[in-house]
Amino acid sequence: MRVFFIRRRNIMLDKFDEKCQKAIVTAESICFDKGHERVDTCHLLLALLQMDVLLTKELKKYGVDYTSFAKRVEYFFPKKEVQPFYLEYGDVFKKILNNALENKKKAKVNIDELCVALLESESVSVEILKEEGVDIDEVVDKLREKESSLKVIKGCESFTEIIKPAKTKTILGRDEEVKQMIIGLSCKDKANIALLGKAGVGKSAVVEELARLIRYNPPQKLKGYQIVNLDVTATVAGTKYRGEFEEKIQRFLKAVKGKKLIVFIDEAHSLTQAGSSEGSTSLSEILKPILTQGKHKFIIATTEWE
Repeated sequence: MRVFFIRRRNIMLDKFDEKCQKAIVTAESICFDKGHERVDTCHLLLALLQMDVLLTKELKKYGVDYTSFAKRVEYFFPKKEVQPFYLEYGDVFKKILNNALENKKKAKVNIDELCVALLESESVSVEILKEEGVDIDEVVDKLREKESSLKVIKGCESFTEIIKPAKTKTILGRDEEVKQMIIGLSCKDKANIALLGKAGVGKSAVVEELARLIRYNPPQKLKGYQIVNLDVTATVAGTKYRGEFEEKIQRFLKAVKGKKLIVFIDEAHSLTQAGSSEGSTSLSEILKPILTQGKHKFIIATTEWE
């Protein structure tokens, strides 16, 4: 009979989905079976390697499976004869769980988000994987591609597009502007940015560079975010009757609510005209209260003259 007590210290497992909970509980069991007193990253990775998840499949490409990794763990942390009565979470293990919670895109952390948090940690597990020749960045990219929150915004495909960032830097000499945008978007309240510049200076390119940084080298407060382009002209297209335009915009705002999305509007001067036919509300009037509430992040671009 196996009896042991876990000190989880404010870690809320109900914030993790079923697969994550299974991995965490299995890690606890592995820790207990080996006679270790602290649950740590090696136990978690051993648990994941027993599951049918993307991380396991990716690591197999490098020749890493449960058996081979277990041998390496045994070398660093030999099995003890006496099993502990109490188990505690190690500091790095707790940090991984907390990072996963901070960066979750939905109500609960999914298994790929947990795997990314593990691979991005400074831990013995990651060092072992590197020694085995695993390209950590490549595996993280594969996991993030799968967990990417949105490919399209349902019901808004005709006038929105998720910006797909390039892997390599595509713009030079705009580091300061990008840095200022990151600072502004990281604010808790009214995290909105206005880009002013002459036509053709590269305002859209700066936004694309920001999207690349958020995807491949994200600041802590913008981890997991994507940038969606809202095409003002397309929002008006096909709206013949009163209320259709407003319904389109409200559908969009409802679709992006609560998601890690930054809305980019180019040619922002057209906001005052969009939808402002007789009896209708313009897009600027619809968005004004939204911008002041601070529940969404917006980037607008226009020229100083316009």
